[in-house]
Amino acid sequence: MGKIAIVGYKGRMGELICKELEKDYEIVKIGRGDKLESFCDLWLVIDFASADSSLVSAEYCLKKKLPLIIGSTGQTKEQLQRLDEISKEITLIKKSNFSIGLEQIKNILSFILKRKPQRIEIIEKHHVGKRDSPSGTALDLKKYLLRFYDDEIGIVSIREGDEFGEHEIILYFENEKISIKHNALSRKVFVDGVVNEVKKLKNIKQI
Repeated sequence: MGKIAIVGYKGRMGELICKELEKDYEIVKIGRGDKLESFCDLWLVIDFASADSSLVSAEYCLKKKLPLIIGSTGQTKEQLQRLDEISKEITLIKKSNFSIGLEQIKNILSFILKRKPQRIEIIEKHHVGKRDSPSGTALDLKKYLLRFYDDEIGIVSIREGDEFGEHEIILYFENEKISIKHNALSRKVFVDGVVNEVKKLKNIKQI
């Protein structure tokens, strides 16, 4: 098996992903000024660098027919459209949040939404250095909720301290409200989700 290229290895997430995957895989670290074309024998690309970088990585993976994992958010409508087009040609896994717990929350929400809430709000909190607002996770949750709910969903974004990521979904009914909250206690929860995706791809490649 070849190497895994990690684009944005000096970032908060990139550094942690490198440290974890280096235990079992050969890693190529891609920083500013480095180009994927300069490296050979890659079997997977992981990009947590930026919205612009994710598109560059996607075009490269399309050319080389490599799988790609994207964790960066903040892409424009045009960039998302292009990524969607590329995903029809290669394996492209893009998530705004790789937490397994957040996926489980969606399952819970699908059950509660059968009661047809009157109003829904999302409150998200992140560290002060987070660039995009609302967060990609909040927008993803909104998109998911709109599959079951056909009215406006407000999002409140808070940037303070060193918050890793907190998302609360509040559903209002006639005489009560239900609140579901997911709080990431460390970035390790996201790293574990990425490692899980890498293992799945590895198993597919070996079949």
